[in-house]
Amino acid sequence: MKQDAALRREVISDEELRAMLHEHEVEDIAQVRRAWLEPDGQLTVLRRRGARDDGGTGGQPRRGL
Repeated sequence: MKQDAALRREVISDEELRAMLHEHEVEDIAQVRRAWLEPDGQLTVLRRRGARDDGGTGGQPRRGL
């Protein structure tokens, strides 16, 4: 579930979120089990099981590029 209040608090638009997820090769937000913004501004994404390719991380979180 996307948390709009958290995005507003961090001043991240839907378009920016989509762009950040795209950098993690996420095509659809439904592929995301959990995502969080790190203190350094990078997005960490944990994919749902069975969501496309996990990028070789074995389902572990993948830090920003």
